[in-house]
Amino acid sequence: MSTDSTSQVGRSWQCWWAWVVLPALGAWWAGRLVARTYYFYDEWSMVDRAVRSNMFDAATTSFNGHLWLVQDVLYRVQVAVFGVDDHAFISVLFVAALVVLHLSLAWLLHRGGVPGVASPLVAGLLVYLGAASQNFLFAVQVSPISAAACGLLATAIAIGHSPSRRARFAVAVLLLACVAFDSGIALTGLTLAGIAVLMSWGRRHAAVLLPSGALAAAWYLWGDLGASSAAGPLTLLEFAGHLLLRSAGAIVGSGEVAGAMLLGAASGVVTVQWRAGRLVGPPRILLVAGSAATAVTIAALSHARAGMPGFNYVDLNRYLQNVALPLTVALAPAVAVACRAAAVRCSPAAAAKLTALPVVALMAAFALGLDEQRSYSQLFLSWNDAVHEHVQSASVVIRDGCPSGATPDAASAPARGLSPQLTVVLLQELMRRGLLHAPPSLTPRADTVEAICPSG
Repeated sequence: MSTDSTSQVGRSWQCWWAWVVLPALGAWWAGRLVARTYYFYDEWSMVDRAVRSNMFDAATTSFNGHLWLVQDVLYRVQVAVFGVDDHAFISVLFVAALVVLHLSLAWLLHRGGVPGVASPLVAGLLVYLGAASQNFLFAVQVSPISAAACGLLATAIAIGHSPSRRARFAVAVLLLACVAFDSGIALTGLTLAGIAVLMSWGRRHAAVLLPSGALAAAWYLWGDLGASSAAGPLTLLEFAGHLLLRSAGAIVGSGEVAGAMLLGAASGVVTVQWRAGRLVGPPRILLVAGSAATAVTIAALSHARAGMPGFNYVDLNRYLQNVALPLTVALAPAVAVACRAAAVRCSPAAAAKLTALPVVALMAAFALGLDEQRSYSQLFLSWNDAVHEHVQSASVVIRDGCPSGATPDAASAPARGLSPQLTVVLLQELMRRGLLHAPPSLTPRADTVEAICPSG
């Protein structure tokens, strides 16, 4: 790390309060909403695995093409220990994972030279990105969020420490955990940390990448990767371009035009700083590693989703953060270098204003994303409420029988439009084991009765 970068990072620790207050505010921001959620969509697949599969088979079985080794354990504990009357255990773990991601990203940016309050502010903006609010609302994201945090932590260690035995062990373990949490997100994490290791420590320390690389390679060679896009090259390129622009635009709470403007401005800043020879040390490493990770992420998502019928950035808004995160890692340190260079040429008064400008801009960017966050949050919470009502209604019908006296159809789904993975047979098994309890007095929803009771 350069002397200038080291001193800047050291001075930024004087703003220690921001590293406590901002993550705490982020946890409150997400927690107040997550507390109102229930098991939704993919979560019912995890619940089903927990009650009907052994731990080894469930942990190593593909989930939409992803290896989720840890995810199965988390939901197995939730179901076996706490049941499914509530969602509290997973919700707490999810919010904790968000805090760890916030701090991990802030620390990495801090190591890259982003100063003062700006590091946790940038991190908070990305973790609680309004246009990608699925990532702090949908608790099934606990595994991808944890994987991202592991990759960022490993990268921060690689650029901020000498390759001691302890540092090398930490990087190896974190990257192995990254793959174990989510093999999909691990593509981003391994690219980011792998390049950081090679550029910071040199090729002779590349062995730290072998355990995680071997696990990821084994999965992608022999695992069930699910369906991939059959789109042609032009469709793939078009999808990739839109995804990049929309993800960049999401940072400032807007669409592709804003994304193009942001990328254009950032590219100009990077070019000027590169030619001036100011991008050295961690900012240069993160520019290369973050750019490569962004490209890998976009390529992987395009391969999986381009041409997908009904694809949209509402139901799948989580992908915007997947791209925006490594993109920010690439660009934010370079922008910080430019701000410092500009401040040197200014008077003390002007320099103070210039230092405050990024903080104001970050707060404005967060505010610009609030409309999309509110819109999606209301929609997502209404879906969760509806599924919870269907579960309670179905449990009453299972306990008391259909109005006709018939037994509910075991293969039917009480909330098919919102959670098709939720079936009567799964609810019956949960109730049999005492993991789900029917409300003592509740009139079932008419549409639930219609969905699960035989007609005629």
